[in-house]
Amino acid sequence: MLGSKVSNLLLAEKNIIDFVDKNLGQEKERLLGNELELDPVCHLLVGGVLGYPAMISHDFCDITTALDIYIEAFTKSTTARLPPRFGTGIFPPQFVKNERLSKMPFRGDELSERQFLNAVVQSSVKIRAHIIDCMEACTESGRLENLYVIISNVVMIRNYIWMFQQVFHFEAKSNTKLIGEYNELSELVEVISERMLLNQMNLLTTYVIQDEVSQNWSSTQSYYEGQRGSPTIQMWSYFLKRMQRDMWMIMPPQLAQRILGILLNDSLGILVARYSKIEPSDETMSQFCSDVINILGTVEELLYNVSTSLDEYCGDVDPSVAKTIFSIHTKCRCLVTSLVLVGTPIEVLYKTFRRGLSSCILLEKSTSELTVTKPMWMTVLSTLCPKYYPSIGREDWELFSNLRLLCAQPGINWMLVYNVISMNNSQLGSIILQLFPEVVAPPTEFLLEGKGFKKCLNAGCIGPKCHSLPKSVANHHVSSCVLYLLAHTIPKEKLAKIYHALISHVSDWYIMDKTQVWTTTNRPVWFQSLIDLLLPILKTCVQGLCLSLINGNVAVGIETTQFVIEILNSVTEIVSIIPRGFFLICEEIDDFVPSSVYPVRNNVPVHFLVTALYQLLNLGPGILSSVENIVNSSLDQSNSNVLDEEKDVQNILPLLLSISERLCHLDDGIFDQTIHRLISQIESMMKQTQAELKKKREDGFCSEFVAQLKVNFLLEESEGQLALRIVYWFINTHGDVLQNVIRSGGNSKSDLFSGENQKDSESGIFKDVAARKSKGHTHPHSSKVAPCSSKTISQHFKPSNQLPNSLRISPRTRTYYKSPNIIHNFHYVNKCRTFDEIVWNFNEIIDWVATIRNCKMGLHKSLIMRQLERRPEFQSRKESIIPQAADTSTIDSSSRQFLLEKSVDEIKSLLSQIVN
Repeated sequence: MLGSKVSNLLLAEKNIIDFVDKNLGQEKERLLGNELELDPVCHLLVGGVLGYPAMISHDFCDITTALDIYIEAFTKSTTARLPPRFGTGIFPPQFVKNERLSKMPFRGDELSERQFLNAVVQSSVKIRAHIIDCMEACTESGRLENLYVIISNVVMIRNYIWMFQQVFHFEAKSNTKLIGEYNELSELVEVISERMLLNQMNLLTTYVIQDEVSQNWSSTQSYYEGQRGSPTIQMWSYFLKRMQRDMWMIMPPQLAQRILGILLNDSLGILVARYSKIEPSDETMSQFCSDVINILGTVEELLYNVSTSLDEYCGDVDPSVAKTIFSIHTKCRCLVTSLVLVGTPIEVLYKTFRRGLSSCILLEKSTSELTVTKPMWMTVLSTLCPKYYPSIGREDWELFSNLRLLCAQPGINWMLVYNVISMNNSQLGSIILQLFPEVVAPPTEFLLEGKGFKKCLNAGCIGPKCHSLPKSVANHHVSSCVLYLLAHTIPKEKLAKIYHALISHVSDWYIMDKTQVWTTTNRPVWFQSLIDLLLPILKTCVQGLCLSLINGNVAVGIETTQFVIEILNSVTEIVSIIPRGFFLICEEIDDFVPSSVYPVRNNVPVHFLVTALYQLLNLGPGILSSVENIVNSSLDQSNSNVLDEEKDVQNILPLLLSISERLCHLDDGIFDQTIHRLISQIESMMKQTQAELKKKREDGFCSEFVAQLKVNFLLEESEGQLALRIVYWFINTHGDVLQNVIRSGGNSKSDLFSGENQKDSESGIFKDVAARKSKGHTHPHSSKVAPCSSKTISQHFKPSNQLPNSLRISPRTRTYYKSPNIIHNFHYVNKCRTFDEIVWNFNEIIDWVATIRNCKMGLHKSLIMRQLERRPEFQSRKESIIPQAADTSTIDSSSRQFLLEKSVDEIKSLLSQIVN
């Protein structure tokens, strides 16, 4: 009997090893046939501290699925002992069958932990051997793109082994085996990364940046008749962008970022060594300048991908910590020096140097007291090509750079998401909120308890804790998410100013009437955003009422008025934890509501609170199930009968609906005392808030540590997690639109809307408040308030009061994430110009005079002379002889040439004297 049991354990251990062998063989066949299939990894796992990949091969996905089955079986007893969190579970997770789990030939209870450990160690040895064979096969066949998948597979298995060390408590000997396998796999990741870097660099240097025809700089004829720059630069840029796109889609984010940075630095070093020694002729000078500008533009674009912060992007880093970033900026400074001193017309240089080196701004060093400044070579590039770099203010540039940096990251950077939304007095958050001033949509509780999350069922999906977004999301949901983030993080007075810019353009206030509390068909997005802010807080009041109903005798038929008073009293007790900015917004709204519209008890905060309570009470059985487990466990401990769920719901649910309907009639005198207590609490709190606002205090700088604390606070709750993910999704999807708005200066209130409702600079009062109060109800049926039938922004704006074209985002459209067009990257640099456009309009695009007069480059005298010697005018040339032909036109042309050469000689001697 004992022998049979042991043999079964050994057979089960062999089964999982054979399963791994089978999948490794299938992957090897697919790899040799160039038919690798990829599966995405759970969105919540991608990146992180361990650096999970974005995609792995299909066969390795099956291997990790088998490991997930055993992990779930081993941790099931521990998970069952964890106490349920009180007040959660309003929206029970929908059961979605995972087809991958059902196809696995394992149950999870065949092996003990020790047997499972032995199987994992033996399988890891086989996986390492398989990975090495696949790496050699990819290198020999030249299919280098498959190395991305191979690295991702190794990282995924390495992270699983690390997880086994943390979850299971093995003996010292067994734990040593796991640590050894983890170290071996970590070393294998580094080896494959180095091999991939070497192969890609050899490909670049051998085939991509080698072209003898276009690199003939001493030619007396322009390349391609002066219509094209060097194709090597275009192919180099396209190669790096294509590699960046592939790695971002497959590899671990941190590893992909590091590999791209090293490859960019090494390849840039070759180009800098080449273009720092080139001595172009007059015919190839425009090609030289075009190539250098294209190199700098490509590096500026790729720096967003390889940098993790704005400091790294600007080169303000410690060389010992960020060697790659520092080296890239150093090489760019060398390139821009060659561009200015070699490419600038000799007449412009002569006019600059003849005033003396003491007045030459090129020798001065750029100094700034600001924490983050644009690097010197980027300043020169933007001054040299003003067509491609429109002037932008300091604060707008910082916001634009952070926004573009966020969109270029391989994974989600939570702190960067928060910084982008909150910086410059929440400028970007204000822009997003103003996109939907009159949009109406059905109210949903998508933010409450993270209802908008959807289980992804990808590789390594962690089950009910999976926080992924659906494939498409309605654009207007971002309004509630932005308001939630700002209300819990920024100062309250700033939140009121941001929302004032939105409500000042609301033309219909029907939703603020007390008869619209029960409206659940369509609501304005700005109104529902404030309701979504209140729902997570008021949820506890409704759950407390449910506990009273469950513990009390609901069959007798207690009057609903008492329950309404009870729930209003509980709201009075917790009103202090509602963000103070909400009440400041209510004060702003109260100034705009027409006199013919009557909120609940003629009080705007009470109107919002009652509307939120009505929506919570109509959630149905979900609000009861959120507290049912706690009640059942308490009854079980007191040896009482556990509540019958169906009977309980049948008795209590109609009562909740009756209470919600009773809330719509608070004008009865029986509620006067309760409402007075609630309003007094709000007024008392607002007096304290106003006293705090009168105290003059300087806004402290939000350091990285403070920003990280605020992000951690948001990530503690599911609502904050969903809000951050929705905001990141919206920015990543509509990043180009938002960047164009900021860069074009359309982010101000006067640019978003017309000049109507502008603030008086002297009095500080909005002129339209009194006018709106006197106009009365703006709804066409003032006697009977009806829901608004509008669906889009354009239907509510007058021709002079419309958003700019760049801001016309469909509010109700469910936007899908689209990958960037790689063909666009082949023809464009920095998303705004083609590679050859500089050659076509060289004299119109390049502004040499402004560059020489305004850019501080900190050059040295000896460096200036070495660079000037590369110019064609400084090279030795034969003396020109005037021909003796009788043709008058030929004599005149030769005379002009002779005078030009004479003037050039004078410029040479003058520059040589000054520099020496």
